[in-house]
Amino acid sequence: MGLAFLPDGSRMDYKEYLKHPRWKKVRQARLEFDDYKCAICHRDMHGEPYETHHLSYALLGRERLRDVITLCPSCHQTFHQNWQRLEYWR
Repeated sequence: MGLAFLPDGSRMDYKEYLKHPRWKKVRQARLEFDDYKCAICHRDMHGEPYETHHLSYALLGRERLRDVITLCPSCHQTFHQNWQRLEYWR
């Protein structure tokens, strides 16, 4: 995944960025925007594990709400295994 480039000009490793307050804010905003539901299966994930997937890593560290989606762990795994074939994202 490489480096995240933050708006303040700083850079950090992807794994470190996932601990950064900016990422936590984007992640939480996306979850709220998606009403705590998986974007693929629409499973309600209140109180359950969820994952936020980057649709592109081009803006890593400067991503916008539309650059990420909320997924349940099962759909996230399926997405990574089959993303080219998922008609919804074409």
